[in-house]
Amino acid sequence: DTATARLPPGPPCGVAVCSASCDGDVAPAAGGDAWVELSWSAPHAADDRAAAVSFEVAATPAAGNSGGAADAAVAAGATVRSTVGRGARSMRLAGLASGTMYAVRMRSVGAEGAGHGEWSDAIVVTTPGAA
Repeated sequence: DTATARLPPGPPCGVAVCSASCDGDVAPAAGGDAWVELSWSAPHAADDRAAAVSFEVAATPAAGNSGGAADAAVAAGATVRSTVGRGARSMRLAGLASGTMYAVRMRSVGAEGAGHGEWSDAIVVTTPGAA
């Protein structure tokens, strides 16, 4: 009886930015006081792919930023990452620099040691507030 290894799950579907804000009146999280709210759907099921057990999101400062905190974030390569469980279909990613353009991507993490799936296409969003 041979176990068949499964491929990692596909990327989440329909990744979208629902909103973005800057909480200038609260102490900033590590990295900054801006955040984006994301939503997505589960990856398409396939017999040869493992189920998703969690989702990873990464927001990387994008080229084209200018000034202050934005330049510092790009220079530092300040990618902000977070992971949520398999049942989640939305999340708030905090700790982003205000007034900064980010490329946001997501990927699924597979069950049974299948590893990480491929990244979704990037969504470019600029956080509100002064850079």
